[in-house]
Amino acid sequence: MNKNGDYFPILGICLGFELLTYVAANNVEHRILCSSQSQALPLNFSSNFKESRLFKKAPSNIINILEKQNVTVNFHNYCITKKALVRVKLNDTFRIISRNVDKNNVEFISSLEHVNFPFYGLQFHPEKNIYEWIKNKNIPHFFDAIKVSQYFANFFVHEARKNEHQFKNVTENIIYNYLPSYTGINGSAYEQVYLFPPNNNHWKC
Repeated sequence: MNKNGDYFPILGICLGFELLTYVAANNVEHRILCSSQSQALPLNFSSNFKESRLFKKAPSNIINILEKQNVTVNFHNYCITKKALVRVKLNDTFRIISRNVDKNNVEFISSLEHVNFPFYGLQFHPEKNIYEWIKNKNIPHFFDAIKVSQYFANFFVHEARKNEHQFKNVTENIIYNYLPSYTGINGSAYEQVYLFPPNNNHWKC
């Protein structure tokens, strides 16, 4: 799509991040085991991170928060390393923007982007700062943590607006057409989820 001039951005978060590089590697597994559960961290930016589309226009206060505060929360048992990208010949395909270290001192890539296409990967969960309030998960909810989450949301919405994809009418565009399911009561890591079975009409309000 992007090759044909249809600007189509993709943002992969956590497993989506891992899937992004997996597909780019022609389905060759290149993750390693690691331990980064309930781990909130500042980002260790690459020296050229300001050249990235993801952070090129980021306000200095957002960069300062990301660099110095524990605002990116991780929940993953697999990691992708710089060495792994080299092994599957993706080191020139993706730009490594930041790296972090897990609980066992294993360095992993925490954010990257495709060099030519609007594909972005975050190993951490920016959405949890705002929306997930499960106890004992070490998710940061303080004001600066909310601000960086909003930055990532605004960035990707701006990317999506660069194409002309849209619903046929305003009614189809409204998430309130569907009922969320409260899963937090069952001990899930998610407070609420939207479930979309093949027959979506079953879930409409």
